[in-house]
Order: sequence, then C-alpha cells, then structure tokens
Amino acid sequence: MLRVLPDIRADERRATYAAFFTLLGVMTGHALLETARDALFLARLPPTRLPWVYLAIAAVSVALFAWQQQRGPGSQNRNSLRSWLIGSALVTFGFWLLVRGRGTWTLYVFYTWTGVFATLVIVRFWILAGDLFTVSQAKRLFAFIGAGSAAGAIAGATLARLLTVALPAQHLLLAATGVLLLTALGPLQRLPEPEAEEPRPSRAGPGAPEITRAVQTVWGRPYLRRVAGIVLVSTVAVTLVDFIFKNAVAQSVEADRLGAFFAGTYLWLSVLGLGAQLLLVGPLLRRLGVSRVLSLLPALLLLGAAGVAAIGG
Repeated sequence: MLRVLPDIRADERRATYAAFFTLLGVMTGHALLETARDALFLARLPPTRLPWVYLAIAAVSVALFAWQQQRGPGSQNRNSLRSWLIGSALVTFGFWLLVRGRGTWTLYVFYTWTGVFATLVIVRFWILAGDLFTVSQAKRLFAFIGAGSAAGAIAGATLARLLTVALPAQHLLLAATGVLLLTALGPLQRLPEPEAEEPRPSRAGPGAPEITRAVQTVWGRPYLRRVAGIVLVSTVAVTLVDFIFKNAVAQSVEADRLGAFFAGTYLWLSVLGLGAQLLLVGPLLRRLGVSRVLSLLPALLLLGAAGVAAIGG
C-alpha cells in the first residue's frame, strides 16, 4: 500500500486507511444504488411523483434517528455500523428481487430506502470517525479520509457505467449488495473501537427526548443556528435542482437508456467534484475564508438559473 501518510504513528495510519476504504466502499455502494434508483423510478413513473419520495425520505430518516438515539451511545460503535451495512446489503438484495415485478409501489419504497441509507449510514460513519479520532488527529487526517467519498463516488459511477452497457439497471442492486458486504466484512473490521465517553449533561433535562435536546442545543447557540440555517437553505436548493434536473432527463432520455445516462452523468460530476476538492477548495479557503466560500454555491446557482432563464436549456 502506498505510504501517503508517512508522518503519523503506525496505529493512526492503520485506522486512517481503514476509515478511508470503509467510506470508499459505502460511497461506491451508494453510487450504484443512486444510479439504479433514478433509472428505475423514471423509467416507470413520472417525475411529478418525486416530491412524495423526498418527503418520505425526510420523515423516515427523522423517525429512525429518534429511534436510534433512544438506544443510547452504544448504538454508535463499529459493530453497530457493521450491522447497518450488512442489513443494508440484505435489504438491497431484497429489492433486487422485488423491482422486477410489475407493481410500482416497490419503486417508491426503494427510492425512499436509498435516501435513508445515504442519510443514516454515512452520518453514522462520521459519528464513529469523530469518536475514534481526536480533534488534532481530525485536522490532519480527515481530508485524506474524506477523499474516500469522492473516490467511492467515482468507483461506483464507473462500475455502474460498465454494467449498464450490457445489463438492465436493476442488476446494479446486486453489485451494490456485494460492495456493502465486502465493506462491512473487510476494511470496517480494521477500524478500532472508540473509547467510551461519559454522557454529557443536557439543558433540556434528563427526561427529555434526544431530538428535543438537540433542537434546544442548536437553538440556544447562535453559531449552531447559523449552521443549521445554511444546511436548511442549501438542502432546499439542492432538492429543487435535483427535481428540475430529473424532470428534464425524463423528457429527453429514452427509458432504456436512463441507466447508462445517469451512470455517465454521475461519473463526470464525481470527477469534477474531486478535481474541485483537490485544486480549488484549498486555495479558495486560504484567499477568501470560509464564509465567502460558502456563498459560492448560492451564487453559482443564481448565475445558472439566470442563464437558463435568459437563453433556455
């Protein structure tokens, strides 16, 4: 293995590589699921049904987060993440068997499932990484670990593009099943368990639900309120862009070509995203600062929308 992290201890290096390849595997599986989801849904259902699955993803994710927090801090360890990955692989395999039927209800459930998977499993990975590495370690190592996300997106989109040349999009689910199982039984096993921490007192009182405590913590701190506002506005903007994009694709691309189209599109977007992360983010942060860099996304969306309004698509 290439020693791209030569200046850290051996145990840190092993944990960092394990975290990198775990995130790479998770994102590879997610890219396969995302491609299959969009191709299968738009091939049989109109894009006007997408808002319903967006709402379902949000509702189910909140419910699962509430259930997860009731289980306590032990639900955030490595074994729990491995169980989630293995369970996700089994659920994905089940959808591979179901989506071949004529009923459209499986497409709604499958689309919702892929969004919930991305929300819960990826967040759980970063919670585990945050518990595993100290703040000083995170400053040195998280940039490398985070590159596993872009690498996994590229690997998954590339694999999806190769498979959709010869196979229907539904078989991407079988590939995703294998990737998630290999990730759970391979690099994730190399991650050490984080040290147990004492529970922290909450302003909301010991009997309050965990979500209530989190909301009160965010609301009580101006910095966290601003971060939450940025996340809310950006999520709404990205969701609207996603809907507009898929609506245009449904009108322009034939149903039997949707898998190859989405795979190719996501591949190029992932490559461009990795290039921006490696070449642009660092210099922009040093020159403009975090607050100005955050304004780039709404500014680019505004310019893009103005361009489409002026000259058409």
